[in-house]
Amino acid sequence: MLAAAMKTACEDCGMDMVRHWNLSGTDFVWLDTDGRSVGGTSPIPGVTTISELLVYLLKHDRIALYSDLSARFPSGLGVLPWEHRHRPAPTSPHIPAAMVPECCVMPMQLVRDGWRCRIAHTVFQHDSASLPVPA
Repeated sequence: MLAAAMKTACEDCGMDMVRHWNLSGTDFVWLDTDGRSVGGTSPIPGVTTISELLVYLLKHDRIALYSDLSARFPSGLGVLPWEHRHRPAPTSPHIPAAMVPECCVMPMQLVRDGWRCRIAHTVFQHDSASLPVPA
């Protein structure tokens, strides 16, 4: 199997990030060492969730911000004001273009279980003996 970069850092906060395969095994995601895709620390003591933030805003008469956040969060359109979505720093390419096999006249996709044909969706194991022979 070809080696791939497994670690990098968030470009915004510098937190270490680790590569994880997605559930279907067709691609990977970068998560921090706590398994999260968002980072940031609350500047308000004791407030770490949206519910706690909304209660805090009500108690401190911040109704405009309360309305804005209570409308955005149920639809999944935001992170907490002090959070950010991690942006992994670029890693060096781990597969030279000449080593990427082709199938159905297209470069194959490297997935968790091997090389996947983009047209036929057939998965070939990582060993070169099982790859299709170029025509």
